[in-house]
Amino acid sequence: PGGLSATQTFAVTVPNRAPEPVGQIDDAETFVGESFETALAGYFSDPDGDALAYAATSTDSSIAGVSVSGATLRVAGAGQGDATVAVTASDRGGLSADQTFSVAVPNRGPVAVGEIDDMEIAVESSGQFSVAGYFSDPDGDALSYSATSSNTGVAAVAISGDTVTVTGVAIGSAEITVTASDGSLSASQDFTTAVASSPKFGPESG
Repeated sequence: PGGLSATQTFAVTVPNRAPEPVGQIDDAETFVGESFETALAGYFSDPDGDALAYAATSTDSSIAGVSVSGATLRVAGAGQGDATVAVTASDRGGLSADQTFSVAVPNRGPVAVGEIDDMEIAVESSGQFSVAGYFSDPDGDALSYSATSSNTGVAAVAISGDTVTVTGVAIGSAEITVTASDGSLSASQDFTTAVASSPKFGPESG
């Protein structure tokens, strides 16, 4: 009350707090040659309101390649398989938070391209053609080919590489099935071979 005073001081520390994950980044699927993007800002927050910087790594970049631009993550399918992507959000003080999610890059089967023309051949004669242009693989896998005849007593079929050879055995008709396989999945096309007493080769016959 007389106007005299005493003073004390004490230190106050306002520490940096680390970012925190928000929710969970969903597991994802993409394909070889395709990609997708994810906005990362909604999956992290900073209790101090600090701006966050983002980075990402993949456990196998030959399956899923990753890149980050600002707060956008891009994942590209590079090869078939499964990989884990780890995303890190860092504040200006060097503290960080992480999230991981799985990326699957499944195999896609071959697909038929166009239609194989029917053919007509003579008894004891042959027609042959390449089937490579009648199939494609969306993943770029190498394809192997096989062929069967519904009636080998009328038309016999053989295949070497991608070349199909059909041989007339007796007058009649047979359904020829050509199958392209990537090693696990396959696609097929059918065409009819008519065996006559005299030759009449179609445009796809040799």
